[in-house]
Amino acid sequence: MEEMEDYDARVTPYMIDESEFAAVHTLEEKAKFLLRYAVLAPSGHNAQPWQFGLTGDGVLVYADYSRRLPVANPDDRELIMSVATSITNLRIAAAHFGLACDVRYLPQPGKKDLLASVKLSEGQADHRMADLFPAVLTRWTNRFEYDDKKLSEADRAELGPFTTLGGASIAIITDDVTRGKLADVIEQGDLKRMADKAFTRELSDWIRPDRSRKTDGMLATALGIPPLVSGVAPWIVRTFNTSKSQAKKESALARASAALVVLHGEDETINLLEAGELLERFILKLTFVSMFYSFFNLPVELDDLRAKIQSLAGIDDQPQLLLRIGYGARPKTDSLRRSVEDVLKA
Repeated sequence: MEEMEDYDARVTPYMIDESEFAAVHTLEEKAKFLLRYAVLAPSGHNAQPWQFGLTGDGVLVYADYSRRLPVANPDDRELIMSVATSITNLRIAAAHFGLACDVRYLPQPGKKDLLASVKLSEGQADHRMADLFPAVLTRWTNRFEYDDKKLSEADRAELGPFTTLGGASIAIITDDVTRGKLADVIEQGDLKRMADKAFTRELSDWIRPDRSRKTDGMLATALGIPPLVSGVAPWIVRTFNTSKSQAKKESALARASAALVVLHGEDETINLLEAGELLERFILKLTFVSMFYSFFNLPVELDDLRAKIQSLAGIDDQPQLLLRIGYGARPKTDSLRRSVEDVLKA
């Protein structure tokens, strides 16, 4: 459904009329309606690597490995976490519309694409999840500069309940010394990865010109590339070694953040699903305290730098994602999204 004539990937997915839910009656129809919110979840390179199969009372959740990032994320950890963020949105939407939502993780040998089942019922809804619903439509990855403001104690306390889930945890790092050392690690990661031709070729494949008709990938303007040159942005990324400038820029953004955040847990599939669900709850909660986030994932995929992050964060398990968080104005950029029809498994 990549180029449906009346479908605008920047606008249509966000124009959800809640009143339409009253017109659907079966649990299967309700599940399909709720998927409108599931597809708004974040993912690496905005690849949206999820598929859903409708059942009589819910959905089966699959990883779409045709959308994997073999260079940036060769072991598919981020892909699995991305799918989990869509599961969280599904839980939240179900709770908002008064439905109970039972999620079972289903990783099985020989069926690595089937990750979870979601069963809906007319039972008691989870009001804690429903409280996050307003943020599903307003959550935004902000890759631009933030205000020069420290993380307040009140906001840190608000975020506290959203820093653990199952075997996954979040470390919030505010002290200047550790943030500076992590910024150095981020700089090293950018220098290595952005100088890698295979990496930049893959990255360029997911950068979209400002007027793209695609329904996935990252718009160049959201990456800070001016609209007038967005059409050649993929070529620039493929052709020129921007590792030094990119490394300096990302390091500066990390140092100026209100805090750096390390999402951590083990590398097993179930743990990665928990980590992805925790991530989505955390970044949705950020919107309630008027904060934004962006990712620094390049060093996490390099074993030596991953070990440094682990040591600096003082954690016993594995770093899965590295983010910065901070205060600022909402960027005037769009985010592309595929339609529900496009992610339904045949």
